[in-house]
This record gives sequence, C-alpha cells and structure tokens, in this order.
Amino acid sequence: RLSLVGSEMCIRDSHYPAFVSCVSNNGTAAPASSSGWYMPSCAQIKALHEIRNSIGSKFTTAGGAVLSSPSDYWTSNESDGKQANYVWHYYTGDGSFWDNTQKTESNKDYVRAILTF
Repeated sequence: RLSLVGSEMCIRDSHYPAFVSCVSNNGTAAPASSSGWYMPSCAQIKALHEIRNSIGSKFTTAGGAVLSSPSDYWTSNESDGKQANYVWHYYTGDGSFWDNTQKTESNKDYVRAILTF
C-alpha cells in the first residue's frame, strides 16, 4: 500500500501515471470512513482475482468493472534486487507475477484502485 508520503509524491510526479491514477481514482471521491484510494499489493490483487466470480456482479452494480482476463495489472510492490523504479505485475491469465517492467508512461498495464473501510 502506498504511504501518505508516497501518495503525495506520486500525485506530484507525472512519470508514474498508474500510481497517480490509483490515488485519484479518476476523480472519484473516496468515502470519508475509508483508507482512500490506493494501488493494491501483490496479495490484494491476487485475492481479488481469486474471488472475482463471486464478487464480479457487485463491481458492476456499483458502476465499476471486474478484473479483465487475461490482462496484466500493476501492483504497489516494488521489485527486490532491482532499482526502485521496477514493480511487480500480476497476470490474470495464469495468476503469475513478473517484475521486469519499469514504472513508466510507456507501460500500458491495467490499474485497479482499491480502498478499505
């Protein structure tokens, strides 16, 4: 999960549009009693994918979208052993993770903003 300092940094830094998109959720206000929007961790995006069939209708009822498959999703986990501008991605096709992509504007993976109550 992004820290408050990290969130502020991401909002100001247009070089990381996936993180900016999650924090702002395209202008959708987060409920006052929530954590605010953030990019999910590897464990959180995997858990969402695993229960997608049982909760998919709840996403669409609320005006959202279910996780696309097969697709790649950004996570908030930075890659160990590489520079800090590499993050883990989750592939919904087979449930695998990969980390050979930098956090740049040229990488067009999906973004799933989440919040907690």
